[in-house]
Amino acid sequence: SSDLGAAQDCSVALTPAQQYTCGSWGTMVGGYKIFGKKDFALKTFSVAEPHTHLRVQLRFYKLDRWDWHEYGYVTVDGAQVWSAMLRTANSKDGESMCGYGGSTAASAESNWQYNDKYAEVDVTVPHVGAEATLKAFTNLQDVDEFWGIGEVRLTAVSLAAPPPPPSPPGSWSLVAADTF
Repeated sequence: SSDLGAAQDCSVALTPAQQYTCGSWGTMVGGYKIFGKKDFALKTFSVAEPHTHLRVQLRFYKLDRWDWHEYGYVTVDGAQVWSAMLRTANSKDGESMCGYGGSTAASAESNWQYNDKYAEVDVTVPHVGAEATLKAFTNLQDVDEFWGIGEVRLTAVSLAAPPPPPSPPGSWSLVAADTF
């Protein structure tokens, strides 16, 4: 639509130690044995175009076994804009794409807790600054839990302010003005 600004290409040159290829899902920042507990991805982007909001789109990959109450998070300028508990609930939840679970149907059935999956993050948040700092992280607790992000897009958006509400019908006049 015409109210969207140009989407910024958020690719960044990564060393092989910072990225991971997960089968047909392709390459991500982080990944198996790269991003685990206490790791985070942080980058400040220039947003030169005037805007009222910022649309943040990315894939948040959950790899291997996550437990209850373990979440992925995304913040913009320190404010949380997205979170989700990505635990694999059953053998039909996610698929064994990479990491410990391997990538065969047999291993996926026997070790479904290690199924991998991703969430499509797509949030639009109020934002006016010329820079935006994006951070992705988790609250993972164990050493056999991994994650990554990919397909990051930031789009400057200008949304018109809503019109003022209509006045109530009839004619109105001030009949008393007191301070209490």
